[in-house]
Amino acid sequence: MRKIPQLDDLTHYKTWLLVGRVDAKCQHLLTMGLSEVGLSVAKYEVLHATYRDEGLSQQSLARRLLVAKSNVTVLAQRLEADGLIRRERDPEDGRGHCVFLTDTGREVVEQAVRVHADVVELMAKGLTRKQAKMLDEIMSRAEENLDLALSR
Repeated sequence: MRKIPQLDDLTHYKTWLLVGRVDAKCQHLLTMGLSEVGLSVAKYEVLHATYRDEGLSQQSLARRLLVAKSNVTVLAQRLEADGLIRRERDPEDGRGHCVFLTDTGREVVEQAVRVHADVVELMAKGLTRKQAKMLDEIMSRAEENLDLALSR
């Protein structure tokens, strides 16, 4: 394998690769588990955010999920057709919609949350509380660095 000095000589390149691999494997396991309850990861993310904070505008959902508003609009239309959410006109912006779970949507997201929790538990299996806290601190610092870069 050819060495790429600009990457391979970076002190934290191996860490970056590991973070990416862990994320990819978690996403793969989540995808497999969610398919058993009839959801894609994208649909689950909208349902999960709505479950946590019902009545969000589609614009707010897009910002929270770091995706384009058009993606949320398409997903919301599909979730509404599936009977999992209902959309109401946004009182602050008559052109937009706010998203609410239906009773069926609440049941489905509660099943999906169990799948999500299983993946989180599997990822953290064997970590001590101290190790988990250290990992939280490290990843929080990394996120702060990236947030700063994105805010410019």
